Amino acid sequence: SLDDLKSTYESVEELYRNGLRCISDMYTIKANTAEAEMELILQRSAVSIALGNLNSYLGLPFDCQLLIAPLEEPPVDQVSCRDITALVCEAENKRADLQAKYALLNEKEAILKREKANYLPKLSVDGNAGVQHYLRAQDKPKGLDYNIALSFNAPLYTGGEAAARKRMAWADIQTVNYDIDQQRLAIVKEISIYHRQFEASQELFVLVKSYMENAEQTFDGALERYKAGTISIFDLTVAQRLLAQARIRRAEAKSSWYRDLAGLSYSMGVIAKKVCNNN
Repeated sequence: SLDDLKSTYESVEELYRNGLRCISDMYTIKANTAEAEMELILQRSAVSIALGNLNSYLGLPFDCQLLIAPLEEPPVDQVSCRDITALVCEAENKRADLQAKYALLNEKEAILKREKANYLPKLSVDGNAGVQHYLRAQDKPKGLDYNIALSFNAPLYTGGEAAARKRMAWADIQTVNYDIDQQRLAIVKEISIYHRQFEASQELFVLVKSYMENAEQTFDGALERYKAGTISIFDLTVAQRLLAQARIRRAEAKSSWYRDLAGLSYSMGVIAKKVCNNN
């Protein structure tokens, strides 16, 4: 945007020196240049603060100098988002928080199974032989005999504590199942939101590219017409601001595309490549 203002300023200055434009045109272009420089200072300040926050997230000193690579052009023509149903299925298998709840459910079900086993009949085998039986036998000559016992235990009443543990285990399973259902609903909602936002970012970036190209053509045409004396400095200023706004919207659309892609990937618990299909 400053480059556009610079070329505009040079054109206005040249026309003014040749006596083709009045001094008010110079004042107007200087005011616009000062306004753009003030906006640039605010943007640089915001970038500096964002870099400081990034350093704190990374555990680095706040004033650490990071080399940030510029964002590449989003390949909107080569990438399409997968179907939302496939994304939800992928998330249910990849989300660590959901898998942790499934593991907790398995643990609670194992506890309930163990508590139910206390009510089941039990069959046990016991036996003595050899030296052990010889030492315990009162009749030493029979020490070489074998003793094998088969026991059958059918509990009739195990007390209130066992029943309470069983009810508690069942209640824990119901609670975990409820948490899983709520977590799955939250995942579906989160993926649906990011999925729609990413699709909107795809469409928006295509429109912004067209917006940018048309704004450039408008500014170039306005500059030539101003040099020819067919439009005023105010018309040229409007075209320049339109181009500056188009550049800002293009940068915002690019950041939005990557941000929504990262958000959709994070909501699924996977990397970005598994979110999109390459055309």
